[in-house]
Amino acid sequence: MNGKKEDYNSEGISLEEPLLPGAETQAKNSNETEAEQLRLVIVFVAYVLFGSLVGVLQKLIAIPMFNYANFLNFWGTLIFCIQCSFFVIPALYFSSYLPESMRIPMLQTKLSKRPFAIQGSLDYVSLLLRILASVQLSGPLLVLLPQTGIPISMVLSACLLNKKYSPIHWIGAVTVLLGIGIVVGPMFSNSDEIGYSCIASDKEKYCTICEKVMTEDECVGVQYYEPSSFEQSFIFSGYTMRDVNESQTFDGPCRWESSDNGDASSTFFWSVAVVFSMIPMALSSIYKESYSQETEIDPIYWNLWIGIFQTFYSLLFAVPTGYISEPRVPADEFFSNFWDGFKCTFGYSSLDTGCHPDHCHLWGPLFFWLYQLTVFGLAISMIVLLKYGGANLMFLGSTLILPISNLAFALPFMPNATAVHLTDILGLCVILFGLGLYKYAASFDESEEGNNNDDEYVSDSTEPLSTQSQPEP
Repeated sequence: MNGKKEDYNSEGISLEEPLLPGAETQAKNSNETEAEQLRLVIVFVAYVLFGSLVGVLQKLIAIPMFNYANFLNFWGTLIFCIQCSFFVIPALYFSSYLPESMRIPMLQTKLSKRPFAIQGSLDYVSLLLRILASVQLSGPLLVLLPQTGIPISMVLSACLLNKKYSPIHWIGAVTVLLGIGIVVGPMFSNSDEIGYSCIASDKEKYCTICEKVMTEDECVGVQYYEPSSFEQSFIFSGYTMRDVNESQTFDGPCRWESSDNGDASSTFFWSVAVVFSMIPMALSSIYKESYSQETEIDPIYWNLWIGIFQTFYSLLFAVPTGYISEPRVPADEFFSNFWDGFKCTFGYSSLDTGCHPDHCHLWGPLFFWLYQLTVFGLAISMIVLLKYGGANLMFLGSTLILPISNLAFALPFMPNATAVHLTDILGLCVILFGLGLYKYAASFDESEEGNNNDDEYVSDSTEPLSTQSQPEP
């Protein structure tokens, strides 16, 4: 002991003694591991945040864009393609300035575009139905109904790919359907107190007249008549309007009906449309799974070409789509509707009369551009999360997205906030339990497959776990 005081670090290692061979490398690897874990946590939080925002904004964007659902389908896919191009073009033509992990081989540009056209057509139909439904359905329904994609994907995979599922898979899928039924069922059941209101026979023409009437007598007594050109000439020749009305009986523009029945029928129709949209989505997932196993392709480049074909289909079928949208857009109003929708995304309102005047001054551009950014952010975070965290971590994030985005619509500051009922909470818990059962079966099958390559059951990782788990342009 020479009385010299030694310095020690926090781990009790003398700072004056040289580190053992390999200790420096081990410490460096430990720091890199911690940095990777921190990066993974950040990506996971970003995925949940973007997914929840997409689930909420898909409804909020439909409020100011109520009259432009058809245009919204086209414009949204076009913006997504532009966003992807900012990554694809440098990765293809300026790859020498980028890290190798960010480069896209020019060989991928030689790939056949036919698979992209098929995938784009399926995604186009699925996305179109959900956008048209978004202006009619409540936010919670837009989040919960796509969970039907799980059993639909299972049935199609079993039929087309001969995949086999364990009983726990099917129990989980049926449990998800049961949870959706618990939430949706009360919306279509007859309530004890039926609300009546004055409903216009032609909603686009007479809504402003009928919606102001509060009693049945006033509603039935509303008179509004627009004579034809022949009747106008009849009046101009010396007769009066009273003579016309006495010779013919005209139906009034307003009817006193149960408002619940009208709302329920519209909700039911568009709910079925959302469920039906899961069929092309599931087919697209199956096709993408098969294509990705055969072809090595950059995911952003892949999404770009799918988006290009979606944009093409959106423009090609824009006119007939206008006739099935609500409100309906006739062919002679197609160009004006698209131009007004374009102006709405930049804050300019065009319609200030009728049942649904525009509210584009603030919410139009805010919700639209925020939605486009979150959809793209969700797509990127999903790719990174799958690459570094795996499907299990992505499933956990998707499970968290479901209740967050669903309950967000009940916040008091939310536009058109919806009340939370006991059946909503119960149904949501049942759905989450079903998702947990399904994932447990998938994890169990994967572990069994690792121990026995001849395992009878296989898991399917392509099912749409939620609306946000598979973002589409």
